[in-house]
Amino acid sequence: MTGRPVWSPPAKTLGDLGALSHAVRGSSPVRVEIVPSDSPDAAVRLRRAVEAWISRHAEQGERESSSASPEIVVTVRELDAWESSTSAGQVGSCEPLRQWFALHEVLEIARHRATLEKLEAALRAQAQVVLASSSSWRALAAASRGEASTVSDSGALARCQTAAASLYDRLEACIDDAAACVDTPMVSLDRAVKLTRVDPWYPDRETCLRILDPSAEAFEGLIADLAGRAVEVVAAEPTLGALDRMARMRTLFEAVEDLCVPRRRSVRTREVEELNGLLDKYGALYGVAAARAPAMERSEGVVYAAGRGTLMELGKTRPTSAARQLEGFVLEFRAVSERLGHCEATGGHPLEVTVAGDGVEVLRTELFPEQLLCDVDALHPSQGL
Repeated sequence: MTGRPVWSPPAKTLGDLGALSHAVRGSSPVRVEIVPSDSPDAAVRLRRAVEAWISRHAEQGERESSSASPEIVVTVRELDAWESSTSAGQVGSCEPLRQWFALHEVLEIARHRATLEKLEAALRAQAQVVLASSSSWRALAAASRGEASTVSDSGALARCQTAAASLYDRLEACIDDAAACVDTPMVSLDRAVKLTRVDPWYPDRETCLRILDPSAEAFEGLIADLAGRAVEVVAAEPTLGALDRMARMRTLFEAVEDLCVPRRRSVRTREVEELNGLLDKYGALYGVAAARAPAMERSEGVVYAAGRGTLMELGKTRPTSAARQLEGFVLEFRAVSERLGHCEATGGHPLEVTVAGDGVEVLRTELFPEQLLCDVDALHPSQGL
């Protein structure tokens, strides 16, 4: 993971803060008027904060020019949300980082595609052997046609029998066609290397196991046997460490996606530097993690896999010490992301700011309060962020 791009978390903005900066630059004096609000204390705090912001920009201008200027009056009025007539814009973008991750993921998948295909072929071949040598699952055919007088829900009975008939057909086809072995253990890369399988009884699992017992239970026992064998097959894969590392990177992708949703915030340079430092540490450890072979173990649970839906979990890799360190970096990345760009002003109502010189209005704009009132150490100085 090298060549990290320059990027910045997106922040929502209103109006033209650059125009406001230009309007007050080099002006002296500047008088701030706050339109009365329900909270006098809040009005005082707002006045002081705006005066401090204007003072910084006006002083900057005075260093650049000593020419006389008219008295400037800046009027600030807090708006209700429905009063705002300006659509929110955006500064900053995660797109360079997204593209970097996407390219890395594509290259990783391509690098390990042959290994994944080999594992899938081995698991399907093992399922074919087990199904050919077992007869217990064949009771599903009779169960799909039988009657169950103790079942009060005829709809559930019909769904379970239909599921049993479909499952029987797929298992029978699996013996001669590996592509039909969709109910047996498969490899998923989702926060770990996992063995998963579809649930043929979904969404009536408990009901079907009860209605179709013992044939359904016999199938579940067969799957448990296959799961144990599959764990051994995957555990013996020499590149399991690299596969596990790739699977666990999904948590970092998700953390970045959460961060990259445009929000109202004032992104500070030091915060982005902290995030980049964590990304760099993650990248350095990423190379080490591939050399650590994780243990594969049986497990139970429910997972969601893109393109396959909700699956039953049968086994997964136990994190190595390097993998746990990677997880720690992701947790720290999320923690920094959650507090990124927050200040007391964030979340307040938009402000209407009017600038007049000698009684003539020269600018009227709307701004989020954090654009004016948050820390001046910001990533986008031209935008006040």
